[in-house]
Amino acid sequence: MSADVRHLIGGRSVASADGATFETVDPATGSRLATVALGGVPEVDAAVSAAGAAGERDDWRRLPPAERARLLRALAEVVRSEAESIAVTESRDSGHPIEDARADVAVCAEILEYYATLPENVRGTSYAEQPGFLTTSRREPYGVVAAIAPWNFPFFFAVTKTGPALATGNTVVLKMAEQTPLTAAMFGELCSRAGFPPGVVNVVNGDASTGAALVAHPGVSKITFTGSTEVGTLIQRSGVSCHLELGGKTANIVTAHADLETAAAASVFHAFFNAGQVCTAGSRLLLAEEIAEEFLELFLRATAKVVVGDPMDPATQMGPLVSREHRDGVERAVDAALAEGASIAYGGGRPRQEGAFLQPTVLDGVTPSMAAAREEIFGPVVSVLRYRDLDEAVRVANDTVYGLAATVWTDRLDEAVELTDRLQAGIVWTNAPFRDHAHVPYEGHKASGRGEEGGLETIREFTKLKVNYLAHRAQPSPWEAP
Repeated sequence: MSADVRHLIGGRSVASADGATFETVDPATGSRLATVALGGVPEVDAAVSAAGAAGERDDWRRLPPAERARLLRALAEVVRSEAESIAVTESRDSGHPIEDARADVAVCAEILEYYATLPENVRGTSYAEQPGFLTTSRREPYGVVAAIAPWNFPFFFAVTKTGPALATGNTVVLKMAEQTPLTAAMFGELCSRAGFPPGVVNVVNGDASTGAALVAHPGVSKITFTGSTEVGTLIQRSGVSCHLELGGKTANIVTAHADLETAAAASVFHAFFNAGQVCTAGSRLLLAEEIAEEFLELFLRATAKVVVGDPMDPATQMGPLVSREHRDGVERAVDAALAEGASIAYGGGRPRQEGAFLQPTVLDGVTPSMAAAREEIFGPVVSVLRYRDLDEAVRVANDTVYGLAATVWTDRLDEAVELTDRLQAGIVWTNAPFRDHAHVPYEGHKASGRGEEGGLETIREFTKLKVNYLAHRAQPSPWEAP
């Protein structure tokens, strides 16, 4: 079967050498969207070779910073010109509601414009030395970056996995999750339209074996990966410098001094945005005992208003999960929680017979030892826990291998400061869910990541340090007699 979507390697659209393909489907209907070329070792090898050649032959790494900035701004404009097409494709391929997909594409264009400020911020340092010596450091690109992206926000991750690498003079081989390959393929085409030289951006479609071949390739000098902690742990064993954004189990702490109505409505968004398929989703709801019942009533009332439906309908707030297989896995996690003694306070069923839909689901009676309180479910499932005091809230919140994000709701400054200080998380949102800006860095703590994402700090992640000790004239060996 010929592929509708092929690889982008060295500026050319190519099929797999063995003709292998796979299908991507609409998770809302189960219908086929496209047949996609399935990459293997030959395609990975060709893409890495093309990226390496582009870095040297076209001197991409030594291109003036202003020129790389110009190309990133040009890419932002091309993204804007194709925004509706990207959003529609994203919605159909991933199940992301169309209005959210449109907002994501607009944000991606803004992020690319921010990345355009990075090239001229790659700086070195001059160090104090004795007379006759000059000691300096500089940042240099790694070379070929393997960018492996997840399926929950496909176009966003195509941009954020590649943008900093390109801005700092690296070339890229992008591999998107097999569930959602379509907008990554579009991204590669848009890079070509924006004027990036052939081979600077390459896109190889494929599955886990394709990603494994890319990680193991000796021509790859840097890996940037967003996905599960389990896969990230395996990638670290490659011995290549890694930049990792991994899983999370966000504690959403509501204190007795919170604005309960505002917190309840915002917490519903925090939990069920993108069907809970977000590494920072507020999947653990920690409630102070004295307000637990009142807050839970408000939360359940707001949950019941979530519009679940066709992702192409502008009124939809929560679409399907990315696939029926993933939906089935989320349902197994709910069943396991019930077997451990939790109960369903809301949802738990399938609102439609077709497609990968699942109701927003609230589990009550969850205790800290249950899997539902400790393991990432990555779906529209919230586990409700209660705590007696702030010490217990902190203890329960930190009792997980993850440390990506936490959320706090309180009107008391002392509580906000204390919880921010004591929570083991790279991001703490207080009285606001999901604040995220390209110019503000963050990183996951514990098993949630390695390296900084965003801001000028991302320059360090995609460049390596070189120090030069320069003597004005040849120096004798210290072993030589004076």
